[in-house]
Order: sequence, then structure tokens, then C-alpha cells
Amino acid sequence: AIKEEGVVIDPAFCKGCGLCYSACPSHAITLLNFEEYQVLKMTETAFKHLSDGKPRLLGLLCYWCAYAAADYMGICRIKAPENFRSIKIRCSGSISMDLIMEILGRDLADGILIAGCPVNNCHDIWGNYIEARRVGILSKVLEDLGYKDKIIKWEYIGVTRGDVVANDLKFMNERLQKIKNKNA
Repeated sequence: AIKEEGVVIDPAFCKGCGLCYSACPSHAITLLNFEEYQVLKMTETAFKHLSDGKPRLLGLLCYWCAYAAADYMGICRIKAPENFRSIKIRCSGSISMDLIMEILGRDLADGILIAGCPVNNCHDIWGNYIEARRVGILSKVLEDLGYKDKIIKWEYIGVTRGDVVANDLKFMNERLQKIKNKNA
């Protein structure tokens, strides 16, 4: 709906996925209980007690599938690296590339796994596809900017695929540990 003061999101039609939030170039849209500063605060706190020398692995996992898959890892007794922290997000498409650049630019994490619903199964229809494309573009930009000691990874993950989360974390952890050892 458009009113005199500008664009207004009709709460009756809002699904709360955050796609509009992450795409808004002026950051005029806000989502209750999901603003970038809140995710940054969680990220700042997440690694406070982590031993030096360990890579900081951050998972930004969609509420519907990827976060549930990480929970499922525990049920299946699949261990995550001790240096992994996760943040439950509304939809993978709600993560803006500005937020990822802020996290990396402030050196709050070494590796970021962004994960959403499986192919043809996104609860918000296309949030996973949008984020997959964004992460692909951002990965190339990060490389061009010289972020060779950081990893950003996208993954489609279904609820019962805790093994995929574990494999991604293992890969990222091993690669980042090699980078840290080389730079030490």
C-alpha cells in the first residue's frame, strides 16, 4: 500500500520472511525482533569465550529447515565443531549482504554458513533462491576485495539433513584452521 508518507507494508499480507527487509537499499523497512543490529549483537557475543587460534564458524540458519537440521544433528549424535555458533533467522532471504559485509569487516567471524530450505521447498517460496544468488555474487566480490582468509558458504538443507550441516562445518573448519595455522 502507498500512503502519503511512503510505502507501508500491510501487516495482513506480511509473511514475516524478511525478503523486503534485506532488499531495501535505504534500510527503510524494519522487522520486529529481527534487525541487523540484533544479529550483530548476537554475533559479537557468540565467540567471546572461544579459545584463541580456533576459527569462528557462524551459521545463519533459516527457521524452517536449516536450523531444524542443526538441531537434528544432536538427535543423531552428530557433533558440530566446538567453535560453531548458530543464529536462527526467519528466512535465508532475510539476510542482506550489507550484514555479511559488516560481520566480516568487523572481523566477528571467520566463516559464515548461510543455509535455507531445500530446492523446491522454500516456505517463503523463493527466499532460498534469492539468497543463493546473493551469496554467489558476494563470494566473488569478497575474493576481489582480498578476503582470502574468510569463507562464506551457501547451502540448501532439509530438516533431516543434519549430516549436510556437519559436513559443511567440517569442511569450513578444516580449511579455516589451515589458513589460521599458515598465518600464525
